[in-house]
Amino acid sequence: MFRMHSVKTHSPTFGFLLTVYLAGVIVLGGAANGGEFQNQLLQAVAPLILVFILWCEKNISFSLLQKLVAALFVLCPLLAGLQLIPLPSDFWSQLPNRDVILTGFSLLNDPIPDMPVSLAPLETASGLFHFLPPFALFILTAYVLATERPFILYLPLLIVSLGVLSALLGLAQAIGPPQSNLYFYTVTNRGSGVGLFANANHHSAFLLMCLPFLVVGTTGLIGHIKNHQHHLAVRIASTTGALMLVFGVLAAGSFFGYAMLGPVAIASTLLLGTRNSPSRSIPFSRIFSIRGVIIFFGAPVLAAIGYAFATSPILPNIGITVVNLDGTLARPQLFAGALQTLIDCFPIGAGLGAYQALYPLYEDPNFVTSTYANHVHNDYLEFTLELGLLGAIIICTALILWAVTSYRAWGKTKASGANLQRAASISIFIVIAHSFVDYPLRTAAIAGLSAVAVGILVGPRSEPRRRGRLRLGEKRLVL
Repeated sequence: MFRMHSVKTHSPTFGFLLTVYLAGVIVLGGAANGGEFQNQLLQAVAPLILVFILWCEKNISFSLLQKLVAALFVLCPLLAGLQLIPLPSDFWSQLPNRDVILTGFSLLNDPIPDMPVSLAPLETASGLFHFLPPFALFILTAYVLATERPFILYLPLLIVSLGVLSALLGLAQAIGPPQSNLYFYTVTNRGSGVGLFANANHHSAFLLMCLPFLVVGTTGLIGHIKNHQHHLAVRIASTTGALMLVFGVLAAGSFFGYAMLGPVAIASTLLLGTRNSPSRSIPFSRIFSIRGVIIFFGAPVLAAIGYAFATSPILPNIGITVVNLDGTLARPQLFAGALQTLIDCFPIGAGLGAYQALYPLYEDPNFVTSTYANHVHNDYLEFTLELGLLGAIIICTALILWAVTSYRAWGKTKASGANLQRAASISIFIVIAHSFVDYPLRTAAIAGLSAVAVGILVGPRSEPRRRGRLRLGEKRLVL
């Protein structure tokens, strides 16, 4: 059995660093295609954090799951870096989907130089640094769990606070004029409630990710506070926060947010069953219980009610999203073109970030406009298109790891940290589902929060909690 050996510290150094950096990533990293200075700043800070961690602590050993996840984090930029190595022209010319470039050299009567695998080397080089912030947050989370575990109690509160802030900003944006100065980015969905983000879909996904952490943060506080008179205040604050997150999702005008709001809200309520006893297990047989029936039938009902409310004419900027299945930029057409590109570039791949350069080659010339697709809006297709067969293997490995660790978190356990891991499992599932129709992980904020959730999910749990109330001065995780 693999465990992380903890090292005692006298001050919450790593916890404070995790709090500050995660807040910075969420506030500054809300755009996948914009905010270059903010993203570069976050990428520059990440290596400094990693060096600081290595300098401070040397006695931490990772579990097998943590090593596997860390290996995936390292493997992605390593594979992309290999795509930048120039290859001999004779070998490079045999790679798939290089015909257009070879034709260009032939027309110019120029010799073929040594070329890298990537068809967009500058974008690939830039994409290497995008993995730094989430990797730094994952390592920070692992160290906090090992050395300052009681500090994890405050992490859901930070996530929810930032979610409520973004939701309130999104409501103000939806109510105000489209040209309002409340928008942080030039290229954004004006008229929608995007909050701290540039994209309404990404904002909705972020708010949905906050919901399970709201529940586990509330139950943790109630279990942590000995004075029963303060419980009501915590419940009122929690209910208000939940309403703000829900209204924020509705104001974003994202169909994905409308469709997932009900299922995520109901799944999060499963965490309420462990408020007074974190050691209480949640067996999978519950799926077939009365609560499971309510979830099965209640989720689509709540989703329909949320969509009906969001499309009401009370606020003109709420419910503006429509499902567009026609046109060259509709999801089915983008998926079809990306799939053909993937087949043409398989198994080597076109290079990290190369899709935008390849898109014009597969665009119907009869429908070319000034609008273009910067991403496939399906990260599984795009990542495989860019990194080839090895990229597909990385995706499958990551999904298997999530399934295994989620099964462990939701199964029978006496560890008091299981409730927090269940919340992390729900949060990651939102990103997994959203990646089928969008590119959430290419936004630093969602990638960073996902990395923290992964760190919690694969991290060690605390020991089984002793019976009895929390005493003054005693620090014990109750999530």
